[in-house]
Amino acid sequence: MEELKKVENLLKSQNTQQIEDSIKSLIELKNYSVKIMLNALVETKDNKIRHEIALSIVDNFKDERIIPTLKELIIDKKLEGKNAILVFALGEYSNSTELLDFLVELILNKDYHTALNAINIIFSMIPQFNEELATNLLNKVELIKIIEDDKVEIIQDLKLFLKNILE
Repeated sequence: MEELKKVENLLKSQNTQQIEDSIKSLIELKNYSVKIMLNALVETKDNKIRHEIALSIVDNFKDERIIPTLKELIIDKKLEGKNAILVFALGEYSNSTELLDFLVELILNKDYHTALNAINIIFSMIPQFNEELATNLLNKVELIKIIEDDKVEIIQDLKLFLKNILE
């Protein structure tokens, strides 16, 4: 904390080099903090702590390095039924269609709560995805013949959403 006070005071100086060095120090501290938190996110066995760490990274750092880690944890069989919060955290990075295929896979293959969070992310995506992508996803969803009872409505909503894009 004392080091941060020094950096804060240096930022108030009129010396350009001191200000640049201070900014660099803060960025390095941020990057190191995120790295430590990502390691803890993967290593902890406690779901409550895992969720707290994930949400802290998302809310306080907006650091995209969390995306691959969240994806790995979400599909981890040991966390089956305990990862809806992680999907929610992933939703903060949803303004890109890069996650779309992953989210559809979650809807098709994971539990109800995970599927529900995934479809809500898709519904709120900005920018909307293009026709080709919507067609490919709709074809993928249409191939699914066996749907768990608790996810029938979610799958139907996804199909309707994709069909509306194509109209």
